Amino acid sequence: MNRLKGTGSLLRLIFRRGRLRLPLWIAAIAAFSAGYVPVFEEFLLGQTDAYFLASMMENPAMIALAGPVYGRADYHLGAAYGNMLLVFCAMFAAVMNIFFVARHTRREEETGRAELLTAQPIGRAARPAAVLLSACIVNTVLALLTAGLLQLLAGHGMTPEGNLLFGAAIGVTGLFFAALTALLAQIPENTRTLTSSALLLMLGMYLVRGAGDLYSETLARISPLGLILRVQVFVQNEWWPVALVLGLAVLLIVPAAVLSSRR
Repeated sequence: MNRLKGTGSLLRLIFRRGRLRLPLWIAAIAAFSAGYVPVFEEFLLGQTDAYFLASMMENPAMIALAGPVYGRADYHLGAAYGNMLLVFCAMFAAVMNIFFVARHTRREEETGRAELLTAQPIGRAARPAAVLLSACIVNTVLALLTAGLLQLLAGHGMTPEGNLLFGAAIGVTGLFFAALTALLAQIPENTRTLTSSALLLMLGMYLVRGAGDLYSETLARISPLGLILRVQVFVQNEWWPVALVLGLAVLLIVPAAVLSSRR
């Protein structure tokens, strides 16, 4: 337990330092994730035949951009919303987590704050534990807020379970990239290299997802961004991809915490 001594104090410090930035990030992503429901309802499905819209989304360019079409037989508002927005909302959550973790890992070491903290009576694993625990809290809040806003604005086909699944998919994707960034933080020498590497990996996963959605289901599932689309939100509401991405995040968290505490 001595290795985790001071984790609570560092966790409070992280949230105190991010008391303005974090709420803005979370609110912006949640608002983007839910705010287009009235737009879709009034200007998209309200004026466009659902069958025509589903056919348009099955265009290879659109599949590469947003993902496969689910629920084509009954392409209601919920099916269209999940189809067009889920992958982008997940990527915004990924970007937030990349910058968040980079700031509290490599950036802390560059500025010398990490040395000041480790000079205090805290355990060797306290810093990585506080960063990863704060990422878990941030993404949980993001998931719940997104689900709540979707429930508030819910249109045709947007059930409470689907709204919660949409939020959970965004949250676990964010947590995966938080863990990935924490692991990558053990390699580069500065924050810029770390954030660039993490963002390039995210872009690579997006491109793999696009190629997989067009040509190979197996290839699409290799990418967490492709895997998370298999939730088929507002259509089948599959929870196993959320559990799988969460498991991948845990697999990254363990070595990231161990390496950080030993460096």
